[in-house]
Amino acid sequence: MTRANSFTTNPNCLQKVNYESYRAEDFAADISFRNWVNRADEEDQLFWDEWALNHPGKIPLMEEAVSIVRMTTFSGKALSPDEIWSNWLQLAPRLRKQETIRPKQVFFSLDRPMAYARIAAVLVGFILLSAAVALYISNRKVVYRTGYGSTLSVVLPDSSTVILNANSALSYNPDWEADQNRAVWLQGEAYFSVRKKKDARSRSQKFVVHTDNLSVEVLGTRFNVNDRAGTTEVVLASGKVKVSSKLPDPARSQSLLMVPGEMVEFSEASKAFLKRTVNTERYTAWKGNKLIFDNTPLQEVVDILTHTYGMEVQIKNRTLLSKKLTGEIEVKKVEDLLEALSQIYDLAIIHKNTTVIIDYNP
Repeated sequence: MTRANSFTTNPNCLQKVNYESYRAEDFAADISFRNWVNRADEEDQLFWDEWALNHPGKIPLMEEAVSIVRMTTFSGKALSPDEIWSNWLQLAPRLRKQETIRPKQVFFSLDRPMAYARIAAVLVGFILLSAAVALYISNRKVVYRTGYGSTLSVVLPDSSTVILNANSALSYNPDWEADQNRAVWLQGEAYFSVRKKKDARSRSQKFVVHTDNLSVEVLGTRFNVNDRAGTTEVVLASGKVKVSSKLPDPARSQSLLMVPGEMVEFSEASKAFLKRTVNTERYTAWKGNKLIFDNTPLQEVVDILTHTYGMEVQIKNRTLLSKKLTGEIEVKKVEDLLEALSQIYDLAIIHKNTTVIIDYNP
């Protein structure tokens, strides 16, 4: 695309930027790149999607930068220079000890000091890591995790992209060979945009998403997988996928093909598939910070509060669970959803810490 992808502006000049020379911390400090990670600007989103596709060799650095951005997004406290160096001197020995198991996460070195502001941002990110997103390498697997109320964009080694929903985990072996299937493991919910890829013999290379109960096999497509509380849902936006169950007795395992606009649900209890046609946008709107309801029972909203935001929900009157909701809500934080429910459906909602109490208005 033809945006100012090679230039950046400041009050005094128009300066050419060579993104190919960027280090991970340079990407993380770039406003346009941060907009891409946080999906804050459509033009930046398109630009960096295309840039990643055209520069696959830079993907490891971009993944490292995404981790930095995600960890610093939550930082709201500015550290003084004394605090920065005090925290850094405590943190550096721990990072050096972890280098052997986290080889791709050396964000900075004492031999190459960074500006105070940049070090402060990274340090605050580490301090607030429990509330943000974690990326680490363990047993030869790259693992991404999201906390409650946060999402993460991930670029895979083949330039396929994944948007990981809150309270979810994605892992994969980073050594994808040209003649082997691409495979990832998911806990929670994620939206996949998979690139078609050929193996060493020019055959289409499979891409497989594994959950506890299912495997989803694709070539190149866009789809959503939600694996929560013993039920797995697969919603197909484009392309074709093959969904297979994982049962102790292989003879009882089932497989079926999906076409765009279909949803397949697999229950761990029933060990059976249920397939139906759906509005795919309703099941994928979360990646744009929206929720779409279409005659949706309140029970499904309770599930969102529980799994996405980590809330303990108490329903004072059980008849509320059959209340149906229709409409579209922009949700950037849990309070947005609670406020909309309260106003639109005239509910009394008490929110304290991680507890939500819902009742009819008196």
